[in-house]
Amino acid sequence: MALVNVGTILAGRGFRVLMMDLDLEAPGLSYLKEAEQKTPAQPGFIDLIQDVLNLGTNAPFSVPDAETAISAYVQPVTVPEEVRNFDDGALYIMPAGTLDEDYEKRLLELDLPRLYREGRGQPLMQLLKQRIIDSRMFDYVLIDSRTGFSEESGICIRDLGDRLMLVMGLNRQNVQGTARFLRRMKASGINPESLDVILSPIPVGEDELYAERRKAAGKELCAAWEDLGSIDLEIPYHPRLALTEEPYVFRRRQEGLYEAYCRIEERVRVRCGDGEGQLAGEVYTALQDKNDRKARELILRLARINREQAIVCLRMAVSRGGSLDTSRPYFELWLSFAPRDAMALGEYAVAFYRAHTDPTRAEKLFEESLSLDPEDARILGNYASFLIYVRKDYDQAEELFQKSLEIEPTNTTTLGNYASFLVDACKEYEKAESFYRKVMTLEPENAVDSGNYAKLLFVVERRDEAINMLRKAFSLQPTGDDLLAELWFYAYAHQVDVGQSPLPRLAELLRAGKRSPDWPLEANVERAIADGHPEPEFLAALAEVISGGAPIESLDSFDVWSEIWVHCQTQDQGYSKVDPPASHAPHE
Repeated sequence: MALVNVGTILAGRGFRVLMMDLDLEAPGLSYLKEAEQKTPAQPGFIDLIQDVLNLGTNAPFSVPDAETAISAYVQPVTVPEEVRNFDDGALYIMPAGTLDEDYEKRLLELDLPRLYREGRGQPLMQLLKQRIIDSRMFDYVLIDSRTGFSEESGICIRDLGDRLMLVMGLNRQNVQGTARFLRRMKASGINPESLDVILSPIPVGEDELYAERRKAAGKELCAAWEDLGSIDLEIPYHPRLALTEEPYVFRRRQEGLYEAYCRIEERVRVRCGDGEGQLAGEVYTALQDKNDRKARELILRLARINREQAIVCLRMAVSRGGSLDTSRPYFELWLSFAPRDAMALGEYAVAFYRAHTDPTRAEKLFEESLSLDPEDARILGNYASFLIYVRKDYDQAEELFQKSLEIEPTNTTTLGNYASFLVDACKEYEKAESFYRKVMTLEPENAVDSGNYAKLLFVVERRDEAINMLRKAFSLQPTGDDLLAELWFYAYAHQVDVGQSPLPRLAELLRAGKRSPDWPLEANVERAIADGHPEPEFLAALAEVISGGAPIESLDSFDVWSEIWVHCQTQDQGYSKVDPPASHAPHE
């Protein structure tokens, strides 16, 4: 009953579970009400072994396709809708054998001990295990073994099972019998990958005697198996378990008994690497390794256990940046878990906005996210930026910025974006500077806003301050290619010494396809030309390539560009990654 309840919970999570009844002398699992109603004469374990022994290569088990071979000896068990969290979970049973009047006779004729003495038993069990694995039909295989150290239990823990869970009572007979079992297992050289003890049944009341017996059991079992660990799983007594074969979780999903089965199910998962923390850690590693396929597979598996934790991992995945093509599968997965998640829709909108491929889709996503959460300051601020640089709707953008900052006045992203709006659209330089200063106070190590503040300072002819702020932006090791393109452009336009020659670095970025679309550079071009830039026409054309969508080929007519690219090629720099210049400590 513990096994079938745990198997049902796993199937409800969307896992595919096979339950094997190897308690051949007393095949209780095979009497599952649902399975009995479906196919009373369903062949099982005994029939599989006899078919192989009697029919050889003509046995159903011997067909080349492993799934077909295993399917002949298993049958599905319906998982109640009340238990389901995912539709793709499945529960199967391989019964002990065909439960007819000849069952006991066939069991005696099978004579498992003789098969093992003849050397045929263990290879056959290992083949069965491998064919189950090769069928790829199941995520978990749970095996119900005969009590005690029998031939069947040896098969289970030596040849088929990887991990062991012992169910025992707390009376002296159970404790001493389990300790003897552990000693014999150890003497036989059987060492499962993990071993847990489940105390059952635990009656209500008798607290003093329970504590005494539990302490005695722990002492005796640990003496028999040194690496046993804590005994922390138990199943409370419930009268229903003595009255019906129907799994408890088919009818009830509350009270202590259900919680006990859930704790055992969790332990099974953790032992097999499906714990929440384990999977989240693997997702992080896969993202670090840029193995997106594996990361998505792990997130899907994690969602079966904890959907909220899976969404946290999805947020981490999309926050890495990258192209829309890279982030789209994660957003689609996120929305499949939570189709009305305002944050997912809002972040997806930003991804479309930054990709500059489908502004209509971006706007629909922004509108849908705000319809779900009209008070989300981050979404309001991002939508305002979209309206500025894509729709040129300055009035609505102003309204959204102000609403966003009323809700969250210390959001540095919105403060910085609003300051840029005041610079580029409104020419309100003094007001914009007040917002940049606020950002610098709240987040002094902000490379983006340091670069944008430098842009403003150059425009208003505060060159010394602008140079210090630009050097600060570089010293913060910026990583975004769009930001790097802007910073190198400011360095080139305003002839600033930042430790490296700006134009070759900028050339590498542009040749590699990096741009900063729609980012206004006109004011800086005007200021640089007014200050006597030596290549005014080239500077204006360069700005158009970086932010205005002009083709890079438009620069080929300028000698300075051709000379720079020839220099890059002769230095074997080509399309190499651009590193920031050496750090410069900003002046006080």
